[in-house]
Amino acid sequence: LVLGVLKTHIEDTGVVSRGMLLLASLAENDEAKKALCQGEALPLIFTAMQMHARDSVVVRCGFSAIAAMALRMPDNCDTMMAAGVGPLIIESMRSHPGSSELQRQAMIAVRNIVVRRQDFCAPLREEGVEELVVRARDTHVKCADAAFDCLRDLGCEYGGLGDQAGKGANSAYTGGSESLEERCA
Repeated sequence: LVLGVLKTHIEDTGVVSRGMLLLASLAENDEAKKALCQGEALPLIFTAMQMHARDSVVVRCGFSAIAAMALRMPDNCDTMMAAGVGPLIIESMRSHPGSSELQRQAMIAVRNIVVRRQDFCAPLREEGVEELVVRARDTHVKCADAAFDCLRDLGCEYGGLGDQAGKGANSAYTGGSESLEERCA
């Protein structure tokens, strides 16, 4: 039912976002996540994310579904990587540096993939995922925990920032002579 609605209304960002969140919820069950990843759901999620690549909410919801389907499922991780999830993650993180929730969900997806499939660490690092995770960690307080886990499981330096998380050069919380209100206006 959900996949049919997504196919029919793939142009509608609201329907697509909510549909992918529903798929993420369904993927909490191991048998369901296997079926979703091996069936029509994964290509449909990728299509929706690519079609609405400029919409950070749609992309975030897609990463929620991907993260849920990857959790504790090495075979699903293999399927996702073969289908091109790595470049999708990298490009989305690059395109939406200001979206803390998208960055966080992307890091959770990466972590869920590499924790069971260490052989995917090197290709993701070669694509630049480490730099993107560090940038998100340094920019968004909300990303500190996911970044720590992601960097650790990628085999990267993951030293904690303590109260400096989210206060890097790209952060809205620090820098320059402008006040926070001026920078966010």
